Amino acid sequence: MFYGLRVNWALSRLGCRPRIFTSAHRELMQKAGIASRRSPQEVALCMVAELPIVHRAEANSAVVESWIRNGKIDPAKDEVGAALIAVGLFELVTRAPFSSQQSEADVASLDERMVGMAPDADKH
Repeated sequence: MFYGLRVNWALSRLGCRPRIFTSAHRELMQKAGIASRRSPQEVALCMVAELPIVHRAEANSAVVESWIRNGKIDPAKDEVGAALIAVGLFELVTRAPFSSQQSEADVASLDERMVGMAPDADKH
């Protein structure tokens, strides 16, 4: 029971009214989320990713970033990564969660190393 409420709360935090989905679809997604051990936030993000682009574009990226920082969603999971891409938050797919003890310089250094690992288009 509480899982469903938490999914609806997460949908609201993303800027999406839960009633935009039929109750049957919400129930189906909640059962699938429980069965696959997904957090309510991950289920809500995946649900928003199914919506038309007009609704996906309104997803609150600050909320998603805080969920990543707090370990509520894991962008490394295939479904979550695909949902992040679908809602237009490409930059969050490769972002590893980091603790508040890490400095911005550490994160910037990691970003620079990741850019250095990208294949060079001129070599093809």
